[in-house]
Amino acid sequence: MKPFLVRRATAEDAEGVEAVHITGWREAYGHVLPQEFLDDLENHIDVDRWRRTLAGPDEIAYVATIATENPRIIGWATAGKSREADAPAELELMGMYITSEWYGTGVAHELIQHAIGTQAAYLWVLKDNPRAQAFYRKEGFELDGAEQNYKLGPSEVLIARMSRPE
Repeated sequence: MKPFLVRRATAEDAEGVEAVHITGWREAYGHVLPQEFLDDLENHIDVDRWRRTLAGPDEIAYVATIATENPRIIGWATAGKSREADAPAELELMGMYITSEWYGTGVAHELIQHAIGTQAAYLWVLKDNPRAQAFYRKEGFELDGAEQNYKLGPSEVLIARMSRPE
């Protein structure tokens, strides 16, 4: 038996999703975001917005929880119809975070399988995040040359698009 479970997210998961979101930003973006902003993330990520998002009828959102009597959320993924007119696929992996203690355990792979399966899809990733890019390559994604500046918290960063065919 796996030490975690993946299931469809609900509005009741908003606080756990927000907690992983905050932890994920602190773990993944410490080299590009000011420490004072990271220390104050609870005031920048809105749990009510997560409740509305997770309650949406068209939202593709999954959470991973530890498989115990008192499960807690350790990761999440959201996907949906492309937000770009010239996207390389109709499906976008919009967000995914896993707490670092669960890196390398299969949680991220399972979340991707639930959120987008093997469909053609794309995502945007921080250009300066080789760990995430290496993971997505294992899932069949490749950098496709598209890059753009992106406002991440108070900082301007460069993001790169990764896509995979069906």
